[in-house]
Amino acid sequence: MANNKRTYEAILVLDTHGSEDSADAMTSKVSEIIAEMGGEVKKVENLGLRDLARPQSKDLASAAYVKIDFESGPDGPAIIKEKLRLDKNFDRILIEKA
Repeated sequence: MANNKRTYEAILVLDTHGSEDSADAMTSKVSEIIAEMGGEVKKVENLGLRDLARPQSKDLASAAYVKIDFESGPDGPAIIKEKLRLDKNFDRILIEKA
């Protein structure tokens, strides 16, 4: 079987306010999901706390941004989004080809 892994870049907007989980703990959760599906994390970059241009609520005016470069199969982004969709700590998830 041919190696059909692709390189992706994920930008995660994390709501760390009122949560026991830190940005590092949430990033490790995503790394575990990538490893479970046979992918490989290439680089994790914490972009820091930034103000949101359009906050969804008054409580969430700023959020932590994290960039993850990883390799996975073509169905990887859909699996990651599905697993994180209901987690309230992940405010926004953007995954695109690198």
